Amino acid sequence: MARGLDVLGRDVFTPDYRAFAARRRAVIEAHADLQEREALKGVSLTASMARAVAGRGVPVLAARVSAELGALALKTAYEQWSDPDGTDRFGDLARRALGDVRAAVLAVDAREG
Repeated sequence: MARGLDVLGRDVFTPDYRAFAARRRAVIEAHADLQEREALKGVSLTASMARAVAGRGVPVLAARVSAELGALALKTAYEQWSDPDGTDRFGDLARRALGDVRAAVLAVDAREG
C-alpha cells in the first residue's frame, strides 16, 4: 500500500494539482449527487486495490482488509492534502495516515486482547 500511495503522490497529487483538488473537493461537498458518485468511485478503487493485492498471492480476506485500510489512509491523506492552506507533500501525508490507520488497528486489537 505504501508504495502505491507514494506513486500517487509523485505522479498524481502534485503541488500543481493541489489548488484544483481543493476546488473539486468543495464542489463535491456541496452536492449530494457528486458525493454519491465519489463514494462509488471509492468502492471501485478499493475493489481494484484488493484484486491487485490478491493477485500477488495474498489471501483474499487479507487483501480486502489491506485494500480497505489503504483506502482509508488514501482518503485521510487526500482530505489533508487538498486543504488549500496545506503545504505537506501527499506522499508524506499518506505515509503518516497509513501509520495512523495501522496504529488504530493495533489499539483496537490491544483493547480486545
